[in-house]
Amino acid sequence: MLSKETIENKTTGLINDALKHLETLKTSFKNDMENKVKALSENFDSEVSKLTSLLSRVMHQKHILSVSVSQGSNEECLVERENILGIKDEIRNESDAISPDSLFGTFRFTVDHNLLNLTSKITAFQNISLSKRCMKSGQIKLLKKVKLCNDYCRAVFRQDDILITDFSGKRVTVVDISLNLKFSIQVPGNPRDITIGDRERVLVSLQNEKEVVEIDMITKSVISLFSIVRTCSGILWMNDKFIIASGDKIELYRYDGIKQMEITTKDTWTMCRKQNEETLLYPKDDTVIENSQFTNEKNLFTCSGADLRGIDTDIEGNIYTVGMSSNKLYQLSPDGSLLKEVDCSSFNLKDLFGVCLNDKNNIVITTCGGDVALFEIVCTS
Repeated sequence: MLSKETIENKTTGLINDALKHLETLKTSFKNDMENKVKALSENFDSEVSKLTSLLSRVMHQKHILSVSVSQGSNEECLVERENILGIKDEIRNESDAISPDSLFGTFRFTVDHNLLNLTSKITAFQNISLSKRCMKSGQIKLLKKVKLCNDYCRAVFRQDDILITDFSGKRVTVVDISLNLKFSIQVPGNPRDITIGDRERVLVSLQNEKEVVEIDMITKSVISLFSIVRTCSGILWMNDKFIIASGDKIELYRYDGIKQMEITTKDTWTMCRKQNEETLLYPKDDTVIENSQFTNEKNLFTCSGADLRGIDTDIEGNIYTVGMSSNKLYQLSPDGSLLKEVDCSSFNLKDLFGVCLNDKNNIVITTCGGDVALFEIVCTS
């Protein structure tokens, strides 16, 4: 029989051996991670250089196009436009999109897929830690309300600004995040809706003129893109295509104005893209519709008599829509379950017409009377 002292010595020896083994594993893991970080860092510098070079080429072509627009012929403008689109295709070919199963948005940081996955996970984690459950449980607080237009208007966030269509004023008004006026740009018609395209392009539908135009935010000039046969109401840029809503039809157009397809709907004037998916969301009469591939309509939410108008999503995929007749803001889960409804009459808002969100917990609601209201979702966690 082993003595107590012998057992203690053997036990101590086993523990010491285990500790040494763990220390070896720790050192090995640390060295391995340092080597990987070093390799990623070197790769990162190379990829940033590639993107910087491509960006410089795009900006140079944009400058040439601006000069062509002001001084050159239509043929020269078309040639430079094709050059820009060619460079855009190069960037797309050298870039990888984040997997569509990502929970919180797409984040294109580098053309190297290893770094792409790493940075997207970091960004997703930051978004989760900052906002998870916040949008659903947070209180919706009015920050400011101003009258910026004469009648119905819609808004969209672009970087740190908010762009607002002024229908009867025939202009797009630009305000900062506090709704302070910065400047306005006149457009050759009645702007009904506005969307942000690739490379932060500002795209506007002119309803009565049945025309789609682009606003150059640097030169503050307006470029006519194409005309359509129907009334041009809602507009959305998705998958390098224009999607136009005109009440009873939703039509799909290429960038050059060539119509590709249409679907029949009812009382649909605005649309948005479902978060992280190639899926369309839009109000159809009093129902929020999810449409995948323009073929499969699915009813998500119905509120009889609400007269639903604007629609958008937040970074968690929750859906927001407003009722022009009900004067309510509806917050829905991604599957269409009602999470919250807010009576905007308490904020002295009526005839709600549009809604948009940014990634900083802000909501903008616009009305048929020209009011623009800025809200914040205040986290209560």
